[in-house]
Amino acid sequence: MTDAILEKLFGGSSTVKIMRLFLFNDNLLLCHEDIAHKVHENPEWVKNALDHLEKLGFLKKKTLFKDVLEPKNKSKVKKVKRVRKQGWLINPNFPLTEPLRQFFYRANVVSPKTVINKLNTVGNLKLIAIAGMFFEEQDSRLDLLVVGDNIKKAALDKAVGSIEALLGRELRFAAFETTEFLYRYGMYDKLIRDVFDFRHEKILNKLAIFGDDAS
Repeated sequence: MTDAILEKLFGGSSTVKIMRLFLFNDNLLLCHEDIAHKVHENPEWVKNALDHLEKLGFLKKKTLFKDVLEPKNKSKVKKVKRVRKQGWLINPNFPLTEPLRQFFYRANVVSPKTVINKLNTVGNLKLIAIAGMFFEEQDSRLDLLVVGDNIKKAALDKAVGSIEALLGRELRFAAFETTEFLYRYGMYDKLIRDVFDFRHEKILNKLAIFGDDAS
């Protein structure tokens, strides 16, 4: 519900995701194509949102240089070419940057249900735990822990990327097959303990070692 309200308030999902991306990543300078990739939105919608945010004074343009691969030539040798592109960054003189940053921190658009739905195609999941960033604790080693069987790495990376697009920040995450996780848990693995010894929430739990606890 929160994300729907924010989209109506700020003029669409592209605008909301772009604002989060720049508010939560200091000194970010990206071209239009890279922004569209990070927020997982239609490039045309992203372009319209960028123009809108520039008119409001939230973003400003700045030239950047990017290395791109040229099409293969007859010798089939890949060549890298440095090209000039128009980039975007947050306007340092925009007066509402800090209030907006605090507002978006509190208006968490990623609910536990959303996280589960994004991850439900990556394998036979047994446990999903959220920590760190989901509770605005920046010092945590992990934000997301995924445990299951037959986990597909490509699907996992794609799902995590879509969650990151909603959050506007990169997630620190780890995934384990069930047998490896149980071994690590039994051996008091530090990475695992750093999740469960501090604030976290088990938003999906099918492991007997945690009983019916879902928090």
